[in-house]
Amino acid sequence: MYSFLSALAAGFLAAGVPQQTLPDAVVYGQSAVVQTLIKGGADVNARNSGGMTAMMVAAFGGYVEPVRALLAAKADPNAKDNQSRTGLMAAVTNGDVAVVQALLGGAADVSAADAGGGVAVTYAAAAGSADAIDVLQKRGAKATPRDLIRAASGCYTAAVRVLLASGLKANTSVDGNAPLLAAAGENCADTVALLLDQGADVNVKDGDGWTPLIKAASANLPDVARVLLKHGADVDVADRLDRTAWMYASMTGHEEIAALLKDAKGKK
Repeated sequence: MYSFLSALAAGFLAAGVPQQTLPDAVVYGQSAVVQTLIKGGADVNARNSGGMTAMMVAAFGGYVEPVRALLAAKADPNAKDNQSRTGLMAAVTNGDVAVVQALLGGAADVSAADAGGGVAVTYAAAAGSADAIDVLQKRGAKATPRDLIRAASGCYTAAVRVLLASGLKANTSVDGNAPLLAAAGENCADTVALLLDQGADVNVKDGDGWTPLIKAASANLPDVARVLLKHGADVDVADRLDRTAWMYASMTGHEEIAALLKDAKGKK
């Protein structure tokens, strides 16, 4: 849902002449060629079979000069492809702030939603584009707890920091998931440390009663386990099956984590 890569691969190259040549030039960031083609009457709002415009291709590629040229030629900054994705969504996925700012300066809509309800900040969080998130929020975009969880699960510590600074809470929970659980399960030790420093509950549970420590023990993630233990994770917390983190580590032969947990238990 949040990647333009497959759509870009399908490509603007299927569009007809002269429209085909303009997207070709955009794909390779050929600013002078883009300018020449626009002056020659190329349709700046032409679409391929997937509904992508030259603006979207340029935005995804991080080509700011073609984006500016297309905007100056009255290309629609809010055109949508067949999945209702916009050029701004493409730009924040790429993470190039100059492109994001150019689109916003050209009246790109930060609240435009795709077919699944995702908006530009959703894409930025999923891609870990911290600077883009910051720019979007300054233009009125509102991140959600789901966005924080997306960034945490991708190990995007800088993006998580920006989202927390915007007012989202480290202890937020959505459908039984929490940022700390998401980060712990994906081996995001630095993100785990940030969330804990920002007040996340080290013993938060999901719907199955799993804590971040149980996730780390089950998946054999010793670096995450060390961070959790340093922040006071309770080694005796059991899940709905009455199993603790040490039990999971022992059952799966994760000797390093089992030893860490045994040592922590002995110090209680």
